[in-house]
Amino acid sequence: MSALNFILRFTLRESTKYEGHHTVTGQLNSAFSKMWVVQFVNTAVILIIINNRLSDDGLIRRVLKSTGTHTFAFNGTYGGFNSDWYHVVGITIFTTAFINGITPVFTLL
Repeated sequence: MSALNFILRFTLRESTKYEGHHTVTGQLNSAFSKMWVVQFVNTAVILIIINNRLSDDGLIRRVLKSTGTHTFAFNGTYGGFNSDWYHVVGITIFTTAFINGITPVFTLL
């Protein structure tokens, strides 16, 4: 995921040059806000979609079954946010967020 985040960061940073911002600060604000959203989705939301399991009678599960994608999304091990989920998925999300948070500090050094 870190390699994908790097590629996404680079692409978003380069694409903001074509948005018509009048200042470098405007470009950076636009790029960083987009990067935050993309990294959040890439690290947290995707992990939740893959590792959580929905009940079979819910709307999302029925839609996934009707489209044939029920084996890819919400078919994980964890039916809720219990201690096992926090030990596996929660710590992964935390570690990735922590690394993404301290990486800009090291680039300044």
